[in-house]
Amino acid sequence: MPPEQVFAWEIHKDADALLHHRINAMLIMESIFVAAFFVVADLEGGKGLSYQLCIGAVAILVSLYCWRMNRRLIFGVLHLKRTYLLSDPDSPYTGYYRALDHHIRSVRPWMKNVPMADPNYDKLNVLPWLFVVLWLMLCALSVPDWRIGFSVGA
Repeated sequence: MPPEQVFAWEIHKDADALLHHRINAMLIMESIFVAAFFVVADLEGGKGLSYQLCIGAVAILVSLYCWRMNRRLIFGVLHLKRTYLLSDPDSPYTGYYRALDHHIRSVRPWMKNVPMADPNYDKLNVLPWLFVVLWLMLCALSVPDWRIGFSVGA
């Protein structure tokens, strides 16, 4: 393997590990925010709602920040894959990627005639936005005037 491919593989490997660590950290932060959101709902004196909205706003900002930082890293990883790692059809990484693609096609017969997919991180790009939608819904449902039609037993 040429030295630039070895170098690209090392950078790709480290960047991919960093990306997965960031995703794990984001999931842990989101779970802490969700727990805090429901704990402060029971505060007396009407303070729970303001704390819930603050937690929701911070969680939305954290989700957007994670999306922005992960997006930059994903663009770099995809550039390395397309430029160095998948450009040579005889490279070990291309063989590995094609083997994974072949396995997916053997499990899903309807994909046999579909061309080999480009590498992507679509799920990791969508995940922070799913949390933004979740937080917007939770904040909207926590405001009493917006819950018209959702009340129980009235």
